[in-house]
Formats: sequence, C-alpha cells, structure tokens
Amino acid sequence: MIKSSILWLHKWLGIITGIIVFILSITGCIYTFQDELKLWAYPERYFIAPVDSSLPPLPLSTLLHNAQHSLDEGQKISRVDLYPAKDRTWVFRAMKTDEKAFGHWNYFRYYKRVFINPYTGKVQQVENTKTEFFQLVLQLHLNLLLGKKYGHALVSWSTALFIVILLSGIVLWWPKKWKGKNLRRSFWVDTKVKWKRLNHDLHNVIGFYSLFIALAFAITGLAFAFPGFKKTYIATFNLFQQEATSKTPAVPTPIPLAYEKFQDNALHYSLKIIRRPKCFPSG
Repeated sequence: MIKSSILWLHKWLGIITGIIVFILSITGCIYTFQDELKLWAYPERYFIAPVDSSLPPLPLSTLLHNAQHSLDEGQKISRVDLYPAKDRTWVFRAMKTDEKAFGHWNYFRYYKRVFINPYTGKVQQVENTKTEFFQLVLQLHLNLLLGKKYGHALVSWSTALFIVILLSGIVLWWPKKWKGKNLRRSFWVDTKVKWKRLNHDLHNVIGFYSLFIALAFAITGLAFAFPGFKKTYIATFNLFQQEATSKTPAVPTPIPLAYEKFQDNALHYSLKIIRRPKCFPSG
C-alpha cells in the first residue's frame, strides 16, 4: 500500500515537473559553456587587434563616458567587466529590471552591453542583451522567461519536487530480494526482454546510477532558489573550514596618484599589480 502511494506520487510529480526539469537541464548545459561559446559566436564584440604590451588602457572615467554616451537617454551604466588581456574589449553594462513584472520582456526595462576598445576608447558594438541568445537561455533557466516574481517561484518549487522524485525513486528501485534476477535487473539492463520491460529497466537502472549527480544538481539549485536554505547550506559547509588567523595587522598600501579621479587610480594600480612578474623562491 505504501509503495503504491509512493509510485503514484513519483509518477504525478514527474508529469508535473518533468518538462520544467528538462528545460532547466538543457539550458543549464548550454549556459555552462556560455563564456567559450560567446567568444566563438561573437568574436567581433570581444576581440580587438593586439596592441603594444607597454600601452596602458585609457582612464576608466573616459571609457565610462564613451560607453554612457552610446546609450539612450535614461539608461545608466551599472557594471564593468575588465580584461587585462591586450586583445580583449571591455564590457560596460546598463540594466534596469521590474521585479514584479510578468514575462521576460516586461521584467527587463532595458539591458544593454557596450563593448569598447580600452586603448582607443572606440565603441566596438552596443548589444541589446535583452534579446541576446545566451541571455534568453539564462532567463529560461532561472525563470522560464516568465519574470522573476512568477517564474522564479515555479522553477524553485519544481526543483524541490524533483528531489522528492529522486528520493521516491530510490524506494521504488529498492530490490525485494538482494539476489537472483531481481538484483541483476536493479543494476544491469537485459536488452533481450520486450520493449515495455526494457523501457522500465532503462528508467530503473539509469535512474539509480544518475541519482547522486542529479541530487547534487538539485540541492545546489535550491541554494539559489531559497535564501533560507542557502544560509543553512553555507553554514553547514563552513563547519568543515578552519579559518586562518593572522596575528600581524594588515598594513594599508598607498595607491600612487597617476590620475585625478580615484577610480582611474584604483584601476591603474590594479592592472599594474596583475601584470607584475611573480617571484618564485629558489631551490
């Protein structure tokens, strides 16, 4: 009776959440490689002709002004992605969202990315990120293109129910007897049986071998879905981490003033530190 109830729950939860979990799986696989795929798909946005290694980039305030000037009125730069490599553009982002809106196109009031050559200040391209393919993939993964208020809740609870499906699957998989044919069918697929039995065994065996990977994906997904779970999740893993204590107080390092504006000096100093050759102890 109990196993029949679990089977009913397993089937119906699978029907209800199966399509959503499938969408999350496919979009997650694609977005995992989005950095590499973007460089391949849009090389004209991300790359410039290599420059002299001694040539410094223009001040950040100058580049920010150029990026802001390329946008429509009311659109404001809020983030900058900087790349020390001499053959890469820098990316200036402007984004505004409506957290309560329904649908992807209402959720984003605007979302632009400005690609700038940091050594000449030339705007290489202005991207409407709101309709860019990989952004659509990300939003489909996060909220099914329904907006954060509605889609995020749907994705979050589907992920939670997926964990219930996985755990109930273990109960259904568990062999009645740990010997003979029942045991073999729990770990190996017999391809000589009829197609209905083959389909059942494939689901059973593949489900077992993929259980722990699927659980890892689902549980880590819950950390993004539910803030309360995220706090508990982080606190649990922090118990295994030993904090290094230093008795020597940190000494502030003065930043040389090469420019008038503080953000220009901060960037100039940071890039100088990054490019400084590392010293390794001999022996």
